[in-house]
Amino acid sequence: LQFHARLPFQYNTWFGEGHTIPNCDPAEPLSEDSELCCAMIAKPKHIGNREFHRMQFDDGEIIHFWSLVFLTQAELSFKFRRGTASLMQRLKEHKVDELLKLDRPSTCRGGLLGLFGYLG
Repeated sequence: LQFHARLPFQYNTWFGEGHTIPNCDPAEPLSEDSELCCAMIAKPKHIGNREFHRMQFDDGEIIHFWSLVFLTQAELSFKFRRGTASLMQRLKEHKVDELLKLDRPSTCRGGLLGLFGYLG
Protein backbone atom coordinates (compact mmCIF):
# COMPACT_ATOMS: atom_id res chain seq x y z
CA LEU A 1 0.00 0.00 0.00
CA GLN A 2 2.86 2.39 0.73
CA PHE A 3 4.21 1.83 -2.77
CA HIS A 4 0.88 2.80 -4.32
CA ALA A 5 0.41 5.78 -2.01
CA ARG A 6 3.79 7.25 -2.98
CA LEU A 7 3.28 7.08 -6.75
CA PRO A 8 1.35 10.35 -7.20
CA PHE A 9 4.02 12.26 -5.27
CA GLN A 10 6.97 10.61 -7.01
CA TYR A 11 5.57 11.25 -10.48
CA ASN A 12 3.69 14.50 -9.81
CA THR A 13 0.39 12.97 -10.93
CA TRP A 14 -2.95 11.92 -9.47
CA PHE A 15 -5.19 8.87 -9.20
CA GLY A 16 -8.85 8.61 -10.02
CA GLU A 17 -11.43 5.87 -9.91
CA GLY A 18 -10.64 3.13 -12.41
CA HIS A 19 -6.93 3.90 -12.80
CA THR A 20 -4.85 0.73 -12.73
CA ILE A 21 -1.33 0.06 -11.46
CA PRO A 22 0.43 -3.15 -12.54
CA ASN A 23 2.55 -5.17 -10.15
CA CYS A 24 5.88 -4.68 -12.01
CA ASP A 25 6.25 -4.14 -15.75
CA PRO A 26 5.06 -6.37 -17.26
CA ALA A 27 2.50 -7.24 -14.58
CA GLU A 28 3.37 -10.23 -12.39
CA PRO A 29 1.19 -12.09 -9.86
CA LEU A 30 1.30 -10.76 -6.30
CA SER A 31 2.38 -14.21 -5.10
CA GLU A 32 2.93 -17.74 -6.37
CA ASP A 33 -0.55 -18.70 -5.17
CA SER A 34 -2.40 -15.86 -6.89
CA GLU A 35 -3.52 -14.68 -10.33
CA LEU A 36 -3.90 -11.10 -9.06
CA CYS A 37 -1.38 -8.85 -10.81
CA CYS A 38 -2.76 -5.33 -10.86
CA ALA A 39 -4.40 -2.82 -8.51
CA MET A 40 -7.37 -0.67 -9.56
CA ILE A 41 -8.35 2.51 -7.74
CA ALA A 42 -11.95 2.35 -6.47
CA LYS A 43 -14.27 3.94 -3.94
CA PRO A 44 -14.03 2.19 -0.57
CA LYS A 45 -16.89 -0.15 0.28
CA HIS A 46 -15.93 -1.14 3.81
CA ILE A 47 -14.80 2.05 5.54
CA GLY A 48 -16.87 4.95 6.72
CA ASN A 49 -19.84 6.48 5.02
CA ARG A 50 -19.96 8.44 1.75
CA GLU A 51 -18.82 11.64 3.47
CA PHE A 52 -15.61 9.90 4.50
CA HIS A 53 -14.52 9.29 0.90
CA ARG A 54 -13.72 12.99 0.45
CA MET A 55 -12.35 15.59 2.87
CA GLN A 56 -12.26 19.32 2.22
CA PHE A 57 -10.04 21.61 4.27
CA ASP A 58 -10.67 25.24 5.21
CA ASP A 59 -8.27 26.39 2.49
CA GLY A 60 -10.35 24.58 -0.15
CA GLU A 61 -7.95 21.66 -0.67
CA ILE A 62 -9.75 18.35 -1.20
CA ILE A 63 -8.38 14.91 -0.39
CA HIS A 64 -10.05 11.80 -1.79
CA PHE A 65 -9.78 8.47 0.02
CA TRP A 66 -9.51 5.49 -2.31
CA SER A 67 -9.24 1.75 -1.96
CA LEU A 68 -7.34 -0.77 -4.08
CA VAL A 69 -9.14 -3.64 -5.77
CA PHE A 70 -6.70 -6.21 -7.08
CA LEU A 71 -7.33 -7.66 -10.54
CA THR A 72 -6.26 -10.62 -12.64
CA GLN A 73 -4.77 -10.15 -16.12
CA ALA A 74 -8.08 -11.32 -17.64
CA GLU A 75 -9.98 -8.66 -15.66
CA LEU A 76 -7.49 -5.98 -16.71
CA SER A 77 -7.90 -7.00 -20.36
CA PHE A 78 -11.68 -6.91 -19.92
CA LYS A 79 -11.41 -3.36 -18.54
CA PHE A 80 -9.36 -2.21 -21.55
CA ARG A 81 -11.79 -3.79 -24.02
CA ARG A 82 -15.14 -3.04 -22.36
CA GLY A 83 -14.38 -0.09 -20.07
CA THR A 84 -14.12 0.57 -16.36
CA ALA A 85 -17.90 0.72 -15.78
CA SER A 86 -18.38 -2.77 -17.26
CA LEU A 87 -15.60 -4.20 -15.12
CA MET A 88 -16.92 -2.49 -11.98
CA GLN A 89 -20.35 -4.01 -12.65
CA ARG A 90 -18.81 -7.47 -13.14
CA LEU A 91 -16.81 -7.15 -9.91
CA LYS A 92 -19.96 -6.05 -8.05
CA GLU A 93 -21.92 -9.05 -9.40
CA HIS A 94 -19.16 -11.37 -8.14
CA LYS A 95 -18.92 -9.52 -4.78
CA VAL A 96 -15.29 -8.47 -5.36
CA ASP A 97 -14.18 -5.46 -3.35
CA GLU A 98 -11.10 -4.07 -1.60
CA LEU A 99 -10.88 -6.97 0.86
CA LEU A 100 -7.87 -8.81 -0.54
CA LYS A 101 -8.35 -12.51 -1.27
CA LEU A 102 -5.19 -13.73 -2.98
CA ASP A 103 -6.81 -16.99 -4.07
CA ARG A 104 -9.99 -15.55 -5.58
CA PRO A 105 -10.73 -16.73 -9.12
CA SER A 106 -10.98 -14.30 -12.00
CA THR A 107 -14.43 -12.93 -12.74
CA CYS A 108 -13.62 -13.13 -16.46
CA ARG A 109 -13.50 -16.85 -17.09
CA GLY A 110 -15.25 -18.43 -20.04
CA GLY A 111 -15.98 -17.09 -23.48
CA LEU A 112 -14.85 -18.96 -26.62
CA LEU A 113 -14.17 -22.17 -24.72
CA GLY A 114 -12.14 -20.26 -22.14
CA LEU A 115 -9.44 -19.23 -24.62
CA PHE A 116 -9.96 -15.52 -24.06
CA GLY A 117 -11.20 -15.04 -20.52
CA TYR A 118 -11.80 -11.31 -20.98
CA LEU A 119 -14.51 -12.02 -23.58
CA GLY A 120 -16.59 -14.09 -21.14
